[in-house]
Amino acid sequence: VSAFLGIGLAGLNFLFDVLLSDVIDEDELKTS
Repeated sequence: VSAFLGIGLAGLNFLFDVLLSDVIDEDELKTS
């Protein structure tokens, strides 16, 4: 069970990182 939980958390973390970098990229495009 903990293995699946770890994979799920890693997936969420990865997804969050991708979304966050997407927002940051857009922000940089608008400001610069």
